[in-house]
Amino acid sequence: MENSHASRRKAYVIDTNVLIHDPNSVLQFEEHRVIIPMTVLEELDKLKSVKAAVAGECRAAIRLIDRILGDAEPEQIRQGVPIFREAERTRLGTLSVLMDTHDMPTKEPLSNELNDNKIINQLVALQAGDINTKVVLVTKDINMRLKARACGLAAEDYHNDQLVSDIRQLSSGCLEIEGSFWNRV
Repeated sequence: MENSHASRRKAYVIDTNVLIHDPNSVLQFEEHRVIIPMTVLEELDKLKSVKAAVAGECRAAIRLIDRILGDAEPEQIRQGVPIFREAERTRLGTLSVLMDTHDMPTKEPLSNELNDNKIINQLVALQAGDINTKVVLVTKDINMRLKARACGLAAEDYHNDQLVSDIRQLSSGCLEIEGSFWNRV
């Protein structure tokens, strides 16, 4: 019998720090749904004019999101616009924007004073509204991952910047020598 949790669709919700870390991160989730909360777009907008390196990454992420969403209608943007990898013209998943909602059907587990909490509250409501989709928060913020997990959400770190696909293949950096090292030297 197949595990119902393993067969559910996945929706990856990208936090601001992931888009700053890798502006192309929306392209890294294969055939899955990628969701960017409106709060994240607002944070990117505020950060695009601060420190040079961060501002450049914010602008690059905003340009990519704009290119994917193109001239889609608001309802299409809420439901999901297909993501194409331009080089191969292959279709990946979809990209949608999670709108701020003030009429959530579930009680908010966290205070909405912080943007992280606001996003987590939205995801709790999103998960409650669609039990067939596993909502996964992707963030570089350890504390946000902990709060999300405490609220019953799946949360992951973003790891697309590893150069080796299977880190177990790397040398540990240690060499075991049998017998006494000093006697051998």
